[in-house]
Amino acid sequence: MAYKILIAGHRPEFRQFLHNVLSSNEEFEVVGEADGAQQACEMARENKAALLILDMDINRDFEKLKTFGANCPGLKVILTSYYDFNEYAEIAKKFNSVAFISKTRLSTKFILDILKAKN
Repeated sequence: MAYKILIAGHRPEFRQFLHNVLSSNEEFEVVGEADGAQQACEMARENKAALLILDMDINRDFEKLKTFGANCPGLKVILTSYYDFNEYAEIAKKFNSVAFISKTRLSTKFILDILKAKN
């Protein structure tokens, strides 16, 4: 059975790129795309997603991340950004996200490793 993944972020071109990459791997099923964290939690619940990959926009998504634990229990979150800031890694830890990774390092192998390690 494939892992159900939701992709969220404010850049449609990144969402489409990641959707195409993940869809090419039979271990993943992309169950939706959201414009950001605000929409992502509800969509994750509706689609029973196991993982949310969130293209982090610190100005838009930071406040919503605070509610993920209560509103989306059990949802694993990988935060990603073009920026490889230590600050983003700290945010990932603070809000119980599974991981933070720069977009330049994001790969299907990394995602599978995270899913399998945290199960």
